[in-house]
Amino acid sequence: MDLRAFFKTVGKRPVIVFLILSGLVFCLMYYVYAKHMWPFQTPFNISVVSSGQYCEDCLAPIEIVEFDSHQWVKISQGEKPNSCYSLSFQRSEIRGSQLKITLKEEVPGDHCVCGMVITKPFVILNMPKISKEIVLDVIQTKKECS
Repeated sequence: MDLRAFFKTVGKRPVIVFLILSGLVFCLMYYVYAKHMWPFQTPFNISVVSSGQYCEDCLAPIEIVEFDSHQWVKISQGEKPNSCYSLSFQRSEIRGSQLKITLKEEVPGDHCVCGMVITKPFVILNMPKISKEIVLDVIQTKKECS
């Protein structure tokens, strides 16, 4: 059956209604997918302000300092026994009412020679001010030392 015969049999109204409804469904699906469920997307600019081996005043695993339009989030591993531990930012994503921050924690491997000093690895992130719960996801890897 070609289109001319179809339009003569059914008429144009059902086809126009179908096209409008399918367009609305497509727009709704795009909005939900793009705004709420895009996997591993950084929803806004998160930049690393600082990271290092020793944070003298790190009291809690997560500390937030708020400014007018942005906030700094300081994430600390706590006290570690040597210099082979490190912490780095990987990615972030928003899932519902939570902001999931993924970090990479490096721990010493079997044959690593490390400085015997107490360290407190940390990372400070700069991000726009949001009212979401911050959830940490830490991926632990071993340093390869020979």
